[in-house]
Amino acid sequence: MWLLTNSPPDPKDWIVTIIEARENLHQKLMAAKLTSTDSALKFSWFFLFYLIHIGFCIFAAIAPPIVFHGKSLTGILPAVDVISDHLLVGIFYLVGFGLFCLESLLSLWVLQGLVVGVE
Repeated sequence: MWLLTNSPPDPKDWIVTIIEARENLHQKLMAAKLTSTDSALKFSWFFLFYLIHIGFCIFAAIAPPIVFHGKSLTGILPAVDVISDHLLVGIFYLVGFGLFCLESLLSLWVLQGLVVGVE
């Protein structure tokens, strides 16, 4: 319900919102860098869990049958396997694969902006 009422209707608005959020985060990090009272340990925990998040998104986009032996992740490998039997389900898997790829790329873009901004 929240997504339907609070999300911008135009895809261009989504991109503008993401870019503004990245710029705001960059400005906050620069301000935090200048007046930092936080320890490096807190930032390292953030980067560790963010890298785990990126790794999971990449793993879910591929979805090899290593950990999940069924078809619980919507990656490219289950999509290729399912699309021959059930076309609509295969399309949903391909959409999930595309969204996991998009999430991975956006997360890498944000991480790249954070690392460049901190240096």
